[in-house]
Amino acid sequence: MTIRSKAVLVWGSVFLSACGGGGDSTSPCTSNITGLCASLGATVTPSSPTSPTTTALYTTAPNSVTVARGASATYTIGGGSGSYTATSSNTSVLKAEVSGTTLTIQGISAGTATVAITDSAGQKMSISANVPAPVSDAAPLYTTAPTAVTLPSSGMVSYQIGGGKAPYTVSSGNPSVVSASVNGQILTISALWQQSASSTPTQITIVDTTGARVTTAVTVLGRSQTGTPPSIYPASITVSDCTSNIPFVFTGGTAPFTVYTGDGARVPVSAPLPFGPDSYFTADIQVLVGGAFREPPTSANPYKVILTVLDSQSRAATADVLVGSQFACPQTARLDVQAGSTVAKVGEKATFHISGGQPPYTVKSRNQLDVPDTTPIARADASASLGSDGQYAFDVTALSTGGASLTGAALITVTSADGQMKNLVLTVYPQP
Repeated sequence: MTIRSKAVLVWGSVFLSACGGGGDSTSPCTSNITGLCASLGATVTPSSPTSPTTTALYTTAPNSVTVARGASATYTIGGGSGSYTATSSNTSVLKAEVSGTTLTIQGISAGTATVAITDSAGQKMSISANVPAPVSDAAPLYTTAPTAVTLPSSGMVSYQIGGGKAPYTVSSGNPSVVSASVNGQILTISALWQQSASSTPTQITIVDTTGARVTTAVTVLGRSQTGTPPSIYPASITVSDCTSNIPFVFTGGTAPFTVYTGDGARVPVSAPLPFGPDSYFTADIQVLVGGAFREPPTSANPYKVILTVLDSQSRAATADVLVGSQFACPQTARLDVQAGSTVAKVGEKATFHISGGQPPYTVKSRNQLDVPDTTPIARADASASLGSDGQYAFDVTALSTGGASLTGAALITVTSADGQMKNLVLTVYPQP
């Protein structure tokens, strides 16, 4: 009995102590067993809850991220306390924004930056970000200009620029000797007037928007060339797409001659062809074949290509081709004229037959350039007629040699309704 009483006494003391007892019934009761405490007459005070443990600030983004230019990447932010903010060390490279617990990183331009993440308690962490330069799938920058060009004083020549990333810019290493300009994909180089040849070539530099560059060296000759410089006719012509074999006659200069086009894809040219004392070449208009335009050509805003004839003394003559429309070419057979270039004596008549193309056909005769058209060398029918054999044909009569020369030449051009042209030369000899 004594032992049991002592055990009850000890337990009661411990419980009373937990209730703030120990002889003072008004002491606060810190025990959670509030019912028992109250039954003993003790003041009940609920125990304070244990404060939660704060976790470290974190994000699902790796230590280093890569975001393409114009793209965005999202990650989750957690831990820390309160709201989150994110800042970029270089906003011209990338932007960093937080919405709730979502971090968004947006690539702006090529470069690197650091993204700093902060919570409301001041905890911080950072990640590095890289925006790589875009990989271009375009062809390398190029020009049809050779690496070295020789021009006469006051001469001009045009070439094509392609590849790289447009728009293009061009600069001259010595603008007082050589000027250079670019219009779309056409590079024009002009030699300024020089009394004597330039001792050092002038470097022309073409640059695209990525910084890629190509160069050509231009040497300017003095005024010591012999003979007359070349001239070309017509100096300008306006045509539509799908026009082929357009003739350009040139005279003067010194052979051999080279013919260049400012756009070999859309307006290819032939090699020089003989035409009495002169020469001629042809050009084809293939606007659609050459690729799409950002702004298709119109009559108000035609596409311009410069054609250039260069003689052996680097003297140049140019002609402008203006393409005022763009449409799908008709699928007709290639225009041909039989028997092609031929000869005739004054007073003789030659008959030519047409195949391919599309009727009606028109015919035009042009004198060599040193003979005025008022003295025609040949007279051609204005149009071809359909014969009983089912073929279109026309006649050309040799009228004159064009003056005191022993021979003359007329350029006969046949044009079909679908825009195709065919040229032939009639060489006229005097009667014995």
